[in-house]
Amino acid sequence: MRLSWLAAVALLASGCTQDMTGARIDRSGNYFPETFSGPVTLRLANVEVPGEAVLTKDGSVYSLAIQRSGVILEEEVYAVDTKGISAVQLGTGEGLDPALPLLQLPMHVGEEFDWTGAVIVGKTKIPAEATISTERSRPDLPTGPVEAVHVVVMLRMMDGTPKEALRRLDFWFADGLGPIKRDYGNQVREPRAPSTLGE
Repeated sequence: MRLSWLAAVALLASGCTQDMTGARIDRSGNYFPETFSGPVTLRLANVEVPGEAVLTKDGSVYSLAIQRSGVILEEEVYAVDTKGISAVQLGTGEGLDPALPLLQLPMHVGEEFDWTGAVIVGKTKIPAEATISTERSRPDLPTGPVEAVHVVVMLRMMDGTPKEALRRLDFWFADGLGPIKRDYGNQVREPRAPSTLGE
């Protein structure tokens, strides 16, 4: 019997804790399973929108759509292969070229690495640089706390203004569960608690 994504989160949340600092990560499949779906909340500023995460896969490209009543509200796109997990598209209409690495394999939790590329908005390419850091985390999700790898991206966009635009992007990946949460500052996606499943 295969547990649903939500049930698996709840099961892991009730388990024992483990210090992941310095832990070695070898397989991207453990941190981005091919079957990732379940009820989620999309928080836009102060508005919470219940939805459903639906994953589609095309080769090494994984598209995670947040849907409500069959309408796609937002879509995250990742590249997943033996070299790691990278962000291809942050949301609808905002791409990254080349893909921005989130987990580089093999690696140890606590490692940092850099990226240089461009943020694509519509037909405009904005030169950008990023520093990516990883750490052990135990986010307290609505479904309960889960051991995870927290990826922090400090993204600098050179958009031609005197002061570079700086954005912080946060991603949480749990072993066996995948991308359980992401936070772009004004937009958060996380699992929805069982008490709100009927919404």
